[in-house]
Amino acid sequence: MKNYIQYLNEVFEEHYLEEMALPQDFHRSKTYYHGTSKAISAKGIFEKGIQPPDLTNRKGKLKPVEGKVYITHSLEMGIIYALGASMLGYDMTSFLKNDEDRYGYLFVIDGNQLKDIQPDEDNVGEFIYKCYKNPGYKLTNNLLWLDYLAITKLTPNQLQRVKHGEYDDWAMAGKKLMKFMTDDQKIQLIDLGANIAHHGAIIPKEVWKFDKKDSPKLNKDGSNFFDIATKIKSIEEIGW
Repeated sequence: MKNYIQYLNEVFEEHYLEEMALPQDFHRSKTYYHGTSKAISAKGIFEKGIQPPDLTNRKGKLKPVEGKVYITHSLEMGIIYALGASMLGYDMTSFLKNDEDRYGYLFVIDGNQLKDIQPDEDNVGEFIYKCYKNPGYKLTNNLLWLDYLAITKLTPNQLQRVKHGEYDDWAMAGKKLMKFMTDDQKIQLIDLGANIAHHGAIIPKEVWKFDKKDSPKLNKDGSNFFDIATKIKSIEEIGW
């Protein structure tokens, strides 16, 4: 009788090491978002675009991937980053310590700019967690290959922490497993909802400023954001 690893080996070899077409036109047809809760960061993006960060002094499991900028196809997630918290529909006045904290900024990105993309490493770890919590999830979403990579490439302790839902270890696992994924597998995770790590700078097409004191007015999915926010046309309008 075959054990689980032998079974996954066969599935991986048979179904995931063959060439598949990448739906790149589909990704380029979409709109993406990048949010920041700080005016100083918004000014830098307004002047130079979204640039890969300097990671010289960054350490730890949550350190971003070198050369990447992070964007999302989810308006709600973009707004969360602009607010600095998951507070859509809620009063966040107590979070605002001074005037510099008052505004958040959302950058809108044309998908035609996308070139080299991979899933956000945090989301890769999250998918492993979902597969563990619900075995039917990996079958329904055709993720046996990810289960295989997690079991064979992570240490037992690393895998255990990912399965326990430790966010830092989701990011660590994602970065470790990314080097073993095919391009098609990376695209599959993006199509399942992962945010995107894009290689190289991106120039947004729009900038929106949002008063965080208006967060109670937001729909929980952020669908009315552009009715409340203000479109920015000059760096002076960003404020602090």
